[in-house]
Amino acid sequence: MRARAGGGGGGGEIHRVSTPTGVTYVGTWEEIVRQMKNDAVEWADGSVEAYMAASALRGRKQTGIAIPATDAESFIRGSADAGLLRILH
Repeated sequence: MRARAGGGGGGGEIHRVSTPTGVTYVGTWEEIVRQMKNDAVEWADGSVEAYMAASALRGRKQTGIAIPATDAESFIRGSADAGLLRILH
């Protein structure tokens, strides 16, 4: 299992999510989404908002479940509901 820690800064509760491939992300909801975006090479120069929108669309096509892309927490919870992520904490 590979864990990615957030960059710190700002307050907020710390969460942990994992992907089906075994990558674990740790940080606030916003930090986790930023880490996921940074790990997606094709999104290195893209915005977090554009990454969430495109990933939500791709997730809906894969699962048939609508994933909100309005904010980081809703995006992660929606991705978990669709079976694309697992919220560990």
